Amino acid sequence: MLDIFQRKFSTSSAQNVRLLAPAGSGKTLSLLWRCKHLSEVNDDKAQRFLIFTFTRVARDELKERLDTDDNFKSLRKRIRVDTLNRWGYNYLRKQVESSLALKTRNDELFLIVKHYLRPIWKKHAKLDRALAKKQGKYVKIMNVIDALKTSGFRHDTTDLMGDFARHCDWLEENGLLRYFEANILDVLQNTDLLKDSAASIVDKMSPFLKFWKQACKHLWDSAIITLDDQKYWTLLKLQARYSDSTFPEPNRYHHIMVDEFQDVNPLDLYLIKQLISANRSSLTIVGDDDQAIYEWRGATPRFILNPDQFFGMEFTTYTLGTNYRSPPNILEHSQKLIAYNRNRVPKDVKSACQESAEIIHKHFKSHDEATEYIAELARISYEESRPRDLAILARKKSQLIPLQIILTSEDIPFYAKEDLNVLLSEAFADLKGVLEAIGTKESRRATSLRTSVD
Repeated sequence: MLDIFQRKFSTSSAQNVRLLAPAGSGKTLSLLWRCKHLSEVNDDKAQRFLIFTFTRVARDELKERLDTDDNFKSLRKRIRVDTLNRWGYNYLRKQVESSLALKTRNDELFLIVKHYLRPIWKKHAKLDRALAKKQGKYVKIMNVIDALKTSGFRHDTTDLMGDFARHCDWLEENGLLRYFEANILDVLQNTDLLKDSAASIVDKMSPFLKFWKQACKHLWDSAIITLDDQKYWTLLKLQARYSDSTFPEPNRYHHIMVDEFQDVNPLDLYLIKQLISANRSSLTIVGDDDQAIYEWRGATPRFILNPDQFFGMEFTTYTLGTNYRSPPNILEHSQKLIAYNRNRVPKDVKSACQESAEIIHKHFKSHDEATEYIAELARISYEESRPRDLAILARKKSQLIPLQIILTSEDIPFYAKEDLNVLLSEAFADLKGVLEAIGTKESRRATSLRTSVD
């Protein structure tokens, strides 16, 4: 059942809770037991729960545990598990009369700028000069449009430039300027869309911000949304509808829980805050500041390190202290390395395992040699009478591509996260199309040659 750390969290009477859950500490199980406890102590009325996960894989894992573990049988109709994006999309579909067109692929984003937004950017001289004959910039423009939303900027404000300046200050205070500079400023600079010789960021951005404001409204009026719009427009619609009211029963969620909270960005944060307000719900945030790896998408560990500051309410903190995944020596090495980071919450985590793992260091002269070595390990593991699981970690996505191709060509099954699986990427689909076209061309050429010889 539950260990002492999991039990303290699950049975807490606190309204708002922060659970620091290091890898392998059983957070999924703990979350469901907390739902069960809250349901039992509030048995005077049925409690409804909304649990947000960071990925669809995590969502499906939690759903499977909920559907298969009879301890939670009574909760199956009361718990909704979803990603913020998916929940937002479903909410928006109920708010608009026309069907929404979700555009996420690069070719779709390209066509949005080329066709839907052309009447708007043609009215802005600087954008017209930059975009008229340079279609290679179109997807980058859409990425900037979304990056502004991810960073927490709003197009619907009455004081666009003033609010932009104030939010830039907020980003700087919270260590988020690096994302803003890399994904917005640098891109606009490289595409000649910043105002020349402007003194401030606001002045530099002013031409694009005016276009951005019009573009956001035009795309919504055209029922076209992007990946981040699923959260962005949900936030705006919730605020407009529930600024002076709350979710009506029985639609209200009494408890909202957010997994992998260390990876939320400003847009995620604002949407969660609005959902808490609209539902008058408790909030449980779950994550591990030591696993904050999504700063490249606008996230910051500061949100989980100082939730009281960002939500304006008090949180009670619990930490899961038993690791059920890693042997003690692996855990010891990882803890020593993590301790070099001073911007964290110290944790005393012990391994539930007794037996240490065998650690082998190998050095290779080239990446090809290392890839072949790992591929051979995969072959051996797969060919054994009882196939073993093999976990492969790499510093860069590009290092995994050759290995995925080898495993695929040899029919060795493997799993890779959606954002790491090159075989599911647009680039691979494009490459496959090119190869098929080349193959078709060569096949026709061979047929033509045979006909000539005959």
